[in-house]
Amino acid sequence: MSEVGDPTDPPLSFSGELWYFRHLQPDIKAFLVLDTLSLEFKHYHSRLSYLNDSPPDIKYFLSDLRSIKLIKLHNPVMFTIKTPLIYLSYYHDFSDATLEWFNKLSVSLNYYHIAFISSVKNNESEASEDTGNEEVGISEEAFEKIIDLGSGGFGHVIKVCKKDTGEVFAMKRVNKHQLSNKGLIKYVISEYRTLMEVKNPFIIELIWTFQTPSHIHLVLEYCPYGDFEAILEYFKRLEEPVAKFYICEVILAIEYLHLNNIIYRDLKPSNLLLDRTGHIKLSDFNLAKQNTTFDHPATSFCGTPAYLPPEILAKTGAYAKTDIYLIGVNLFKFLTGLTPYTEKIESFNDICKAINSAKLVFPKNIKNEAKNLISQMLKKNPRKRPSIQTVKEHKFFKGIDWDEVYRKVNDPPISIETLTKIINEFSKGAYSPINLNFT
Repeated sequence: MSEVGDPTDPPLSFSGELWYFRHLQPDIKAFLVLDTLSLEFKHYHSRLSYLNDSPPDIKYFLSDLRSIKLIKLHNPVMFTIKTPLIYLSYYHDFSDATLEWFNKLSVSLNYYHIAFISSVKNNESEASEDTGNEEVGISEEAFEKIIDLGSGGFGHVIKVCKKDTGEVFAMKRVNKHQLSNKGLIKYVISEYRTLMEVKNPFIIELIWTFQTPSHIHLVLEYCPYGDFEAILEYFKRLEEPVAKFYICEVILAIEYLHLNNIIYRDLKPSNLLLDRTGHIKLSDFNLAKQNTTFDHPATSFCGTPAYLPPEILAKTGAYAKTDIYLIGVNLFKFLTGLTPYTEKIESFNDICKAINSAKLVFPKNIKNEAKNLISQMLKKNPRKRPSIQTVKEHKFFKGIDWDEVYRKVNDPPISIETLTKIINEFSKGAYSPINLNFT
């Protein structure tokens, strides 16, 4: 049951009775109202309560909903709504009715996200609007510019200070009209949606979002020690224990995304920021994609040439195994300072030929365990690459306590003093915006 019509048209409101699933408690009937005019989802304990105009037992704005998922393992089928505080789970006696609710909610949430950037097309002069973590009146005037941090294909990034608290953030400003004219606005929507949903110690945090008539603003966690590209420029290559420390954090970030049905697609050192404590923060989610599988891959031809996996070059599409390949490319670069196959190759066509057909060659200093792991991750055929769990269990990571990695028990091997020296030497700023070579 899919919705039809223009996705920019407001969907119709919807209501009805469903079972409310409560863990370890008896399920109860609830009367739900999806109010697409006020952009609210309301839960009443009965239809009569709604008809009597009583306050709902539970109410969320669509801006509060982080995700909606269909759980087919439940019989009958169930859908869950993730909010900042709780999960809400519902089902109908008939699966078709559950699916209809799921579709209605999905379409409404999609409409909300499209409405977030609706002035791209009509140049409305709406007031600034906060659509991230709620703070009344948040706008560009709430921040004082400190310094420009850089520009990329998807926006301009500024280091800012919030005037009332003195907190420092990175503000990404996206020109809605320019991106709309280039057909790239979908990538901004992708970044916004993904960052609204995820929360992980190795993924950059979206603090607020708001817009003006001309720009979308993403206020992000500030990472003061630059990106990993500067680290590799400084050290040329990393010793194996150092490379292993950071790639473990990268793996946990990608694993978390995969567990939430998200692929990243653009893993490279310039997208790996270093936070206030020197740990990895994965950034730039413009190319992130939800709900991809081998049978339903992401088919956009996009990325950075030296990091492209064979399946993107072949235009067969990307799915989770694409990120496995990219982990292998990044580990190779950590250990060697180079990307596989592309040393001394400059033309795009030659890079593509090398990625598709060249034999993987390792410098003599690379140990056998690292060679074996990287070779498995860089298999030309994505179906032959290991799962992320198999990667974690590889002998290269023998002795790694993954729970300790997640809890950041150990300090990063590169000290804050060294990171400060590097950032001062390269003067690259603290946030490296996305720099796509093509999309």
